[in-house]
Amino acid sequence: MPRPPLTGCAALAVAASVLALAGLAGSRSAASAATAQPGRRPVSLAITSVTPAYAQPGHKVTVSGTLTNVSSAALEGLSVQLSSSSVPLLSRNGLQEYADGSVQDAAPIPGAFTDLPATLAPRATVKWSVALRPSQVPLTGFGVYPLAAEADSPVFGSLAEQRTFLPYWPGRRDQDPQRQQIAWVWPLIDQPRQAMCTRALVDNGLTASLASGGRLSGLLEAGSQYASSASLTWAVDPALLADAATMTKPYQVVTAVRNGACQGKRQPASPAAAAWLAGLDSATAGQPVLVTPYADADIAALTGYGMNADLTRAFTEGRQVASSVLGRDFTGPAGASSTDLTGMAWPTDGIANYAVLENLAASDGIDTVVLDGSTMLPVNQPVFTPSAQTTTPDGEGPDLKVLLSDHTITQIIAGADSASDSTAKAFAVEQRYLAETAMIAAEEPSVPRSIVVTPPRRWDPPAGLAG
Repeated sequence: MPRPPLTGCAALAVAASVLALAGLAGSRSAASAATAQPGRRPVSLAITSVTPAYAQPGHKVTVSGTLTNVSSAALEGLSVQLSSSSVPLLSRNGLQEYADGSVQDAAPIPGAFTDLPATLAPRATVKWSVALRPSQVPLTGFGVYPLAAEADSPVFGSLAEQRTFLPYWPGRRDQDPQRQQIAWVWPLIDQPRQAMCTRALVDNGLTASLASGGRLSGLLEAGSQYASSASLTWAVDPALLADAATMTKPYQVVTAVRNGACQGKRQPASPAAAAWLAGLDSATAGQPVLVTPYADADIAALTGYGMNADLTRAFTEGRQVASSVLGRDFTGPAGASSTDLTGMAWPTDGIANYAVLENLAASDGIDTVVLDGSTMLPVNQPVFTPSAQTTTPDGEGPDLKVLLSDHTITQIIAGADSASDSTAKAFAVEQRYLAETAMIAAEEPSVPRSIVVTPPRRWDPPAGLAG
């Protein structure tokens, strides 16, 4: 039955009950059950959604998740309690500190809890949901607020906690921040698969990836849906285009090479590969496309080992292949087209030193690079997130234009990089991304800025997250 919230809880509190071992002729005490496995929590708590993802005046917010009994004992009397604050978090560092659990910025919200089934069997999972009415959390202005759920026992207190964020948008012109411009570098990159023989691949791993539900199919679908509205630049590996083109006709998967001849299994033409290439051609028409060096060759590594000629060849051949497959001209000079980005490079992990930049400018016609924001920190660190555009000398001529991807957001997105990641993990990434971008706006609401986001080059997000 309802009870007053526990004191001293930092986030959304989930009330649990006395631990009891079932199937024994005289039940063990709750205390002994709780300490049977020292250091291990008996429950696993997850937040799987906040709907809507941000709060507005007069609208309720529903927080949902799951609670799993990971112990060998039945648990009784569990409930879930939400916590928040009427004071927003103050900075992006504050977001990280709250996410890490190093600060306690939330308190239980009176009445914001739900009782779970009377008994939760070992290994059983129960869904929970708590609706927050506007009057329960008196949010004070645009910003990002702490939000948490906590699993707790009326005897032992907190059993588990999960933290997330609740952005608040008043929807009033006098409180609205300036719109921030967010641009994405959308990677369609895969591992090299071409064999030494004509129309042959070393494996058939692309088949599943290009088919409906596969990694590359999902990225293309999401990118196609949002390309125009999301300031999206496609980053395409020409080796992937060549491999997919090979699969549009009967091809061979090589298992051995003897006397210069490939041996292996013949494969029929792949309808999935043909459909994927047609979809890519349609999605990228009139859209900005960045072509990587062939096979996404490591720019910094090749330069570091003095293999500049190999890098130039990778750029040249890659542009030729992309031009042939996509029916566009990527071989022209830098700046010749606003959508055929022949003058742009995205080094691996966004890392490059001045030697790499000088070589790109001198040998490969590059006038713009996409780098990770951590590689070029401002001399005087501003109190708010700066715009992504800057320049740097390249040792050859005019300064090189640099687009700095947001390091924190890039790392957050990389946290969900497997199709098997749980719903809770995907939600955590999505909500943290929303919180980070809202906090960037809240840092300096009157200053519009540009933000560049670069997912992992071979990103494999769980279903739905890319969109």
